Amino acid sequence: MNSKNQKDFNHFQSLAKNKKLSKAEMIDFPNELRQGFESLILLDLQSKIPALQVKESRILDIGCGCGDLALKIIENSQKLSHELHLIDGKEVLHRLPSSNKILKHYGRFQEQDEVFNKYKEYFDVILCYSVFQYIFLESSPMFFLDKCLELLKSSGMLLIGDIPNISMRNRMLSSEYGKNFHKKYMKSDLNPDVKFFENYDEIDDSIIIAMVLRARNLGYQGYILPQSKGLAFENRREDLLFVKF
Repeated sequence: MNSKNQKDFNHFQSLAKNKKLSKAEMIDFPNELRQGFESLILLDLQSKIPALQVKESRILDIGCGCGDLALKIIENSQKLSHELHLIDGKEVLHRLPSSNKILKHYGRFQEQDEVFNKYKEYFDVILCYSVFQYIFLESSPMFFLDKCLELLKSSGMLLIGDIPNISMRNRMLSSEYGKNFHKKYMKSDLNPDVKFFENYDEIDDSIIIAMVLRARNLGYQGYILPQSKGLAFENRREDLLFVKF
């Protein structure tokens, strides 16, 4: 199990232009690790964020992508008359439906000055799912967190989900369960090569915990949450949930 190659914002715009790719491949996932999981992911999100099932919620999806999860979030929002804001590149957003309840903001999140100025203390829900690892490489994670928190209204929730945590993965792979998992996944008889404290360009426990502490010191509540059993990455990824009092 090698670390994922570093990808940037433009990489995903290029994928969105390739009509030969599946919905999973357009968001840089192998079919077997995303197709069929989207409904389970949405259920997991709804269990952690009640406002996703409340009518007329204001929702911001950062780096929404153009896969089936984005389509399910849009479908859910349309049923409940949500005001849904989507942030991503033009190539990605052009592949998603449009309506008067769907507001599209083009470009990287860290460059959304109009959003930062216009929508302070506005959103009931902010989602960032399977995207933070790329933001982490292109921007300051604390800048990202601060800007998201500023956009939450009272009782609003920010969920940064499906975060690949190299520390969590290493703990898993060091266990007997993890060794067996690796051998089955890689179709190999070799144990995984686990190296602690050598992955300086990946998210680890120090980043996860620092973000929770920063939010709490700013007056928000912060939680580290496991993913639901049955999701493709539940043994090596986790979620961060922040709540504005």
